[in-house]
Amino acid sequence: MSIKKPSRWIFLAVTALILAGLILSACSGQKKTESGAPAKAGGTEEAKKEAAAGKFPEKDITLIVPWNPGSTSDRNAREVKPFFDKVVGRPLLIENIAGASGLAGWTAYMGRPKDGYTFVFTNWPVLYQQIVTGEAKYTLDAFYNLGGINDDPIALLKRKDDNRWKNAAEFIEDCKKNPNKYKVSMTGPNSFQNLVAYYLMDAFGIKFQIVNSPGGANEANQMLVGGHVDLCLTNAYSGYLIREAATCLGLVANTKVPNMWPEGTPVSEQTGKKDLANLTVLRGFSVHSEVQKKYPDRVKFIEDALAKACTDPGFVQKMKESGEGDVSYWIPRDEFEKRLKGSLEVVDKYKQYLVSSKK
Repeated sequence: MSIKKPSRWIFLAVTALILAGLILSACSGQKKTESGAPAKAGGTEEAKKEAAAGKFPEKDITLIVPWNPGSTSDRNAREVKPFFDKVVGRPLLIENIAGASGLAGWTAYMGRPKDGYTFVFTNWPVLYQQIVTGEAKYTLDAFYNLGGINDDPIALLKRKDDNRWKNAAEFIEDCKKNPNKYKVSMTGPNSFQNLVAYYLMDAFGIKFQIVNSPGGANEANQMLVGGHVDLCLTNAYSGYLIREAATCLGLVANTKVPNMWPEGTPVSEQTGKKDLANLTVLRGFSVHSEVQKKYPDRVKFIEDALAKACTDPGFVQKMKESGEGDVSYWIPRDEFEKRLKGSLEVVDKYKQYLVSSKK
């Protein structure tokens, strides 16, 4: 009995099926990135990062604000929120953890998962002061700054009905002739304003009495309005609350705030002391340094989203209408770090005036 050879067509069909099976098997075994897309040959890790960046965030991002609702920092955060939401496409969750001048919130943030889904609102140099005094369990290197939203210069205010001095330069000269005669209110003790006071006295060889207000900036303002002190050393924005009763003698910073205090000029310009430090309270956003190392793509995503939100024409107009435009605006990371330098140096130089509550 003879056996017939398979036809040529059957042979080709079987061959095609075998080849198809091999191709499907290869495809099913191909590595994929986090997003499910096939990894690029020769660049698997890079492709994974790109895919993760495109997919992030998969859930809502949280911003920890270490101050009470209604505070300046909380207000800054909530003003940015709707514009951040628009950029990201998800609602930014704001969590207030107040206590110990920000220490409670920053400490709590250090214990959160370092996955890029939580970042924190930071206030400088008070954050650094707590590190210097040993109050904080974290270090300066633990924070990676994303950028700033508020640069609030230190200001010297007097009552409008007080005609003894036209500017800060005249007040300084008067102090030289009358050491320890005049009283200056400020947030304290242990405040940055306290350190600025010592810095000014050293820089110009003068003496004045420091009158601390444990109740904060508004209490210091009211001391001035009530005539209990001669001047108030505060932030431009904090002092703006008594704009109707006060005027600005000068700013301890290399900047101006024309809408808040049009009469206020830098003390360095008034006195010719060009090496005077640029002293401001900076508010911004940070992540843990470990997050930057592990998830640089996610950190860049948040940084870019903040930049877009804070430069949105709607946000800029809102700040202008509220009177905050002089001090509330986006400060890119590199510029933020540069501005921070002067204030941190003053903390280092006058840290002996800071008292730790640790026993």
